[in-house]
Amino acid sequence: MAPATARAFKVNRRTVRKWLRRYQSEAMAGLFDRSRAPHHPPSPISPQQRARAIELKKRLPSWGAPRIKKNFELTISDKAIRKIWHQEGLVRRKRKKHKTKNDLRGSSPIFAVNLVWG
Repeated sequence: MAPATARAFKVNRRTVRKWLRRYQSEAMAGLFDRSRAPHHPPSPISPQQRARAIELKKRLPSWGAPRIKKNFELTISDKAIRKIWHQEGLVRRKRKKHKTKNDLRGSSPIFAVNLVWG
């Protein structure tokens, strides 16, 4: 039964067996999609770690997360450090180059005149 059902739904036989086990134990409720997200983060960030990351960024605004983590031996990941900084509003967005030039090309009447007169 499992191979034919697997072919019909274009899934693996193990998936069909998992559906069957869920249906037998929980009825229709067992067939609904379930979240794969962990219920608890593996290691929550302590307030001390958070404060240290914020203090270092304020003291060294031009340094990035990998450099601060390496030089000050922080135990949290680079991504966690950047997340803390974003939450605190300590990360500046990079200025896009040639933004003004590109904006002026389509709307400037002087630019249009220059194209006509060469």
